[in-house]
Amino acid sequence: MSASIAWPSVPVSVIVNGAPVPLVIDGACVLDNRERYAHCEAASAAGFPVLTGAGDRTFTAPCALVGSGLSAIALLPEIRARYQRGEEIIAIKGAHDWLIKNGIVPRAAIALDPQQSRSTCFRHPRREVLYLCASQMHPDTWEHLRGYQVLIWHSRIEAEQEKRPEWAKRFIVPCASTTGNSAILLMHLLGRRRFELYGLDSSLPRPSGWWQRATAKTAGRLLKLDGARALKSKRVFTVRVGEREYQTTAELAWQAQELEPLLRSLGAVSVRAHGDGYYQALLAEGRAKGWPV
Repeated sequence: MSASIAWPSVPVSVIVNGAPVPLVIDGACVLDNRERYAHCEAASAAGFPVLTGAGDRTFTAPCALVGSGLSAIALLPEIRARYQRGEEIIAIKGAHDWLIKNGIVPRAAIALDPQQSRSTCFRHPRREVLYLCASQMHPDTWEHLRGYQVLIWHSRIEAEQEKRPEWAKRFIVPCASTTGNSAILLMHLLGRRRFELYGLDSSLPRPSGWWQRATAKTAGRLLKLDGARALKSKRVFTVRVGEREYQTTAELAWQAQELEPLLRSLGAVSVRAHGDGYYQALLAEGRAKGWPV
């Protein structure tokens, strides 16, 4: 197992006043545990099937996870080629609509966020898609997806969760603080061992041209495939990985910060992150230093 192998650390610095200092990020869920537990009870009453255990098969074929990072745009021909070969394409939140708009119907789509605004993150659901939705999602999710294929899974909310009486017999999926990393954990639990990652960037592209720069100043920096932008009030800072520098936010950077412990927990897997971003650079640096992925 790779967890028994020494994992060299990959230094990441944040540039402050032109000088690099160690990056430290702390994160928390946008809703408190009480609200998330209430969402779980609403999900249990929604009438959809619920995941009751880990998969009983191990798959050696590639599993392509497509997130909403903008690097996926240039890699659309590569994703489409995988789709045409019959490879498994799994969408993460907003990447679902982008893939379908471009003629790619994912086999499944994953969502985790508990905010009401994310209850319709799959704006144009399709009957061919299996929607893997965490029970902590807002209750509006279940009416939005009524009539479609849905499998609810219970994500870990806190360390003491199993001690709550109503959770004693429920199967809980270990998850990360972001949907992208949680998607890796969920699909690994379901038997996938070879991951091809697209659109997991953890960074923002720099605006190019006067129009992008002007729009960034008035509406915020373009953030995701679905057109979401980073609020103008959101602090954007520069991180350095090896010789490369990327612009990011605290929320985006947290996804990359989780990468090493997440991979260590999985054991023997193959993980490749395509495109150019903070997340991809961190994985590349780790592989170069000996990460066994």
